[in-house]
Amino acid sequence: MFSSLYIHPESIKIPVRPLIPYTAFATSLKDCGNYLAYSWMDSTAVKNVSGILEVFEECQLSGLSHDRLCIKLKNIYDNMRFTHFADDFFELCRYSLVSGERSFYRERTIDFITKFALFCGKSENSNQDTLNNRLLLKLFLFCIKYNECSNPAVRFRCMQIIHRLLDGIGDNGIMPEELYGTLQNMLLRRVYDTKVSVRVEAIQALSRMQDPTDAECPVVEAFIWLTRHDPTAEVRRAALAAMVLTTRTLPSLVERCRDLADNVRRAAYKLLASRGILRPLSIAKRIRILQDGLSDRSEEVRKATKELVLAWFNGSNRDPVLLLRRLDPESDPGTSQKALDSLFEVLSSDDLLKVVQDWYPNYLTSDRILKPDFLTPEATFFWRALVEFIHKKEISANDTVIKSSIQHRDDVNEESNSFQRLADLVQPSVSVYVDLAKSAVDKLVQAVLAQEFDEKAIEQESVVEQILSMAGSLDLSDEFGRRRLVSLVHDWITSQQVSGTLAPQLLKLHAILEPNLRRRVDSVVEMISELCDPVEPHSSLSSVSASIKSNENHCPTKNAEPTNQSVLSKKKEINIRLKIASLEVRMNELNEALHDCVSRKEFERATELRDACNKLDIERTELLQELHGHIAISTDKPLASSDSSEENKIDNKEALVVEDFNGIANRSKNDDDDNNKADAAEDATQHLFQRCSSSVLFKANRMAALIVQQSPTLWSLPASLRSLLDSLILPSMQHSDVAVRNQAILALGLCCTMDLPLTLQYIHVFYSAMRVDHLMICETALGCIIDCLLLYGFRPFHDANINPNARILPTNTVIIDDDDDDEQDIKAFPHDYVVLARQTFHDSNISTNQSNNNNNTQGMLVRCDEMSRTAYRLLKPITSLLEGECDDGLRSAGALGLAKLLIYDRIVSSHILSLLLLLWFNPVSEESPQLRHGLALFFSDYACANGVAACEHQSALTDAVLPTLTALIRAPASSSLSEVEPNVVASLLARLTDTTHLKSQIIHKNAQNTGKVNDGDGDEDARSGINKSKPISVGTPDEKIDNPHHDRLVSILSTEVLRAPQSAEAKLYLRMIFQLRPSTENKQVHKELLKLVDSMSKVSLFHDKSSHQNLLDFSDEDDDDDVNCDVTHISLPMISSPVKYKSKKNPVNTRQKNVATKDSDNIPSIKTSREVFLQSSDNESLNSISSSSSVKRHPVVAKNFHQTTTTRVRNTKKLKHSQRKVAVSSPTSTNSSKRLTRSSTVQKSTRRP
Repeated sequence: MFSSLYIHPESIKIPVRPLIPYTAFATSLKDCGNYLAYSWMDSTAVKNVSGILEVFEECQLSGLSHDRLCIKLKNIYDNMRFTHFADDFFELCRYSLVSGERSFYRERTIDFITKFALFCGKSENSNQDTLNNRLLLKLFLFCIKYNECSNPAVRFRCMQIIHRLLDGIGDNGIMPEELYGTLQNMLLRRVYDTKVSVRVEAIQALSRMQDPTDAECPVVEAFIWLTRHDPTAEVRRAALAAMVLTTRTLPSLVERCRDLADNVRRAAYKLLASRGILRPLSIAKRIRILQDGLSDRSEEVRKATKELVLAWFNGSNRDPVLLLRRLDPESDPGTSQKALDSLFEVLSSDDLLKVVQDWYPNYLTSDRILKPDFLTPEATFFWRALVEFIHKKEISANDTVIKSSIQHRDDVNEESNSFQRLADLVQPSVSVYVDLAKSAVDKLVQAVLAQEFDEKAIEQESVVEQILSMAGSLDLSDEFGRRRLVSLVHDWITSQQVSGTLAPQLLKLHAILEPNLRRRVDSVVEMISELCDPVEPHSSLSSVSASIKSNENHCPTKNAEPTNQSVLSKKKEINIRLKIASLEVRMNELNEALHDCVSRKEFERATELRDACNKLDIERTELLQELHGHIAISTDKPLASSDSSEENKIDNKEALVVEDFNGIANRSKNDDDDNNKADAAEDATQHLFQRCSSSVLFKANRMAALIVQQSPTLWSLPASLRSLLDSLILPSMQHSDVAVRNQAILALGLCCTMDLPLTLQYIHVFYSAMRVDHLMICETALGCIIDCLLLYGFRPFHDANINPNARILPTNTVIIDDDDDDEQDIKAFPHDYVVLARQTFHDSNISTNQSNNNNNTQGMLVRCDEMSRTAYRLLKPITSLLEGECDDGLRSAGALGLAKLLIYDRIVSSHILSLLLLLWFNPVSEESPQLRHGLALFFSDYACANGVAACEHQSALTDAVLPTLTALIRAPASSSLSEVEPNVVASLLARLTDTTHLKSQIIHKNAQNTGKVNDGDGDEDARSGINKSKPISVGTPDEKIDNPHHDRLVSILSTEVLRAPQSAEAKLYLRMIFQLRPSTENKQVHKELLKLVDSMSKVSLFHDKSSHQNLLDFSDEDDDDDVNCDVTHISLPMISSPVKYKSKKNPVNTRQKNVATKDSDNIPSIKTSREVFLQSSDNESLNSISSSSSVKRHPVVAKNFHQTTTTRVRNTKKLKHSQRKVAVSSPTSTNSSKRLTRSSTVQKSTRRP
């Protein structure tokens, strides 16, 4: 019979507005006889009416008088007939409904109306708030009657009254089932209203009418749909706040933590913190929530996330170790570290001291180190983080004491003393720390030697990493303890039993102990040499090794080398290597032919080539086994002398790289000296492999790479590191272990970044590794190539005539493994790959006056057309990754590497830009968020950031328009590019090539237009964007626009339309022309445009009249612009959806066509779309926006983009009154150009007769 109600009150604060003129009601009573007339009223009735008027006027002044006024009005209510009182009361209520102003006076009146209706229905003898008075029921029916009024203010006030009535009924309030169902159905319709304020009030009213126990509750379904698909942030926030959190609604709440709007994300984190939700979330979701929140760009969201961390901490019994156990710091230590930092920041000094005092007796010994039973990853992680936090606070407090004045020094000293007390509780001495670290490392070594690679060994490794990382926060003034630590670190680095995974922590600890860069590099190189060639076992680990040797004696050696191997003759060995080289050349040719067949869809031929390539691979593997399986380790041959000349070293490296790594034979057998050197180098390599295991070589190469990575001030290659090239790095590149080869490639690449001749010598090694080696090594080699090109540019490689396909035969002859189509490709793209170089004063012939006029002459970029072929050859292996099918990680590395070369002005290429655009919009890249985010930032900065080559950037993007759009339109149905909407890409390119988007002009124009208010039409949907951002360009009707790239684009696109007016591309090009902004001052361009438009109007025969009519409108506007130069401003905060061109004859039908019908059983499936925010300041980053699914995610391409930008999703039949004044255009297009959003009346006035 009755339905229970759930409570969720919420208050609203608004500015002051004028009073409601209720005095007009008395005049209206005399003029019209709709309700009452003074002619037949007696004195009591007139007095009652006057009393009601006085109450309504007085209730606006102050909310404190509402209780007294309710009693006064209740007396009038008791002394009048109900029908007469209701007529007067609701007539006055109608005055409060006609305006949507959020003034104090109107809000107080609405508040009084609801209070009085509830006051009349109070029952002192009943425990439940039953709706048993006629006035309250009639007020509900009054609001239901006017909820579909065409005036949005009336709908808003009706929803507001219902919301406040339901909130005021009480916790145990009940209502009749019929009224409950009517209200619920009406509110469910209003949550899809066209006005934001109406939807918000309806959502808040529905918060008490949801049933979380019902799996099919329509209110919960509506809330979930609104949180995901409503385009207005305020509505999504209200739906979040109204939802009752259950296992059904929790995923929607977690999803809103990645919303586009800051206030929605903040509300989501606030709700999670208020409810203290932790256990229902998986560890992966907890980590993602904290990672997103603590790194959010909004300060309010970060603050709410810190409150969430504190709530989770309180929910874990205020035990930090238990909190970390629920976050898994082993898998993601970065997020756990941020969580602890935020927890330390939120807790006050006294609270932190209390937490530490409760924690340390259970986990620490009297020496202030962890107890053996509590050496877990979580306890060690918290101990290390706490010691580091205290150390940082002590340093900052000491600095503050020095800088502060005498008056504030006492407060600073008190704070310093509090942290000193914390340090006395948890910070150990160096000697005790050394003992703990030694025991932990010995335990790990024992587990590794026993080959116990289980979960406990992984946990022990994590414990050791945390213990080693906290050494920098200790007091190292104890000389005895410091010397012990230095000796221990030396033993760990040079020990073959300590895992290479500890190398980063060991080298960081060694850097703390040895701050001098040169001495540190030399000592690390010496320790690496000692690691690879140990003289005697280390005393620190001898006891651990001795405990394992007894077990090793009972186990057979798995990798024992045979002692009676047959030795190949030199002639046979050379023949084998020549065969391997020829097989590799043939395999490369077959692979290129295979890719060409796949691109041409000749699958039968591709299958034959694949089988042939597999056969050659088997033959090559057999030859390699025959070669390496019969190489004898000759001990009588001398190794390469370490004090030989520099020329011998280069010859040895050449022979090593060319002969062994690339699988090419030794030098000619007639050259005995070269053969002896090659034999010595090969013997040294085999001797290195014999005495060092894979783990040792991995550790040595990793430390060689880390010493460069951890030394940012190391600009030139030291002699000690150069010696490691011959003795360690180059031989390791021949090792069979993939991890060893990968670290060797990385170490070689880092050394090349400090030495140009070394780069020119070994650049072929990186290209060869990228072609034929393991996938992990391919990515590393690709990164090395990009780094070298970024550092040195293309000039050195052009001067040295470097070709990435070069191979060196034993006879010192160089062959080029180019495809037959390479020369044709180079001829096709010679001028597209434009190399840029910075011109100095010495290289330029600029006069002194010119140099004074240009302050940036020294950094001027000049085009080097003669290096186009070199750039094409060097970049073709990388661009082929974007065109063909390859691994996602390798494709992402190649795309981001090319983006770096473009944004750092090493090269300008429209072909590369087109490839990056297609990859960005390609659905294949959906699984690579890093790639999409990187490309989004790249295109924003590349097109809109003002710089030396800003004009060159937009010119290259202009050249990339036609290839990109043509590739999208002509993509076959089997290609993933067929799912991309070309209109979206065209709209993006139209804005990227707009000169007015340059940042320098934005700052200048925003400074001139500061303080201007946008004169909107009052539409709340239009004003409440999902994510407000600064406008990209601001203009005035008298603004003079110089847009040369759009001038060129209009000419190019118009020519293409005239060339094939009936093609699929013509309509797309025509739509893009409508979005361009030609220069207003270039009259010659306008004349050419008029001729082209007239030609297109005569030739083109479009199936739809809208395109033809828009062509005429464009022509008329072009006439107006030519005469008056009247170009309206564009204030586009984002690259939004393409403009929808509506039919002029029936705009109502057009609006209804874009409105989807929504019911609870069939929720519309709206695709997500790509909308990209352009940067409006240097500190703003590019954001992606989806019109229907407002999740903060990387851009996703919509299949039917033009169907996803509706203003609202609503029921057209039920809301026929509310559709009378609904804006047709989407909220994202309200700031578009007048040329694109001109109303139908203006369009009719500008049509030709």
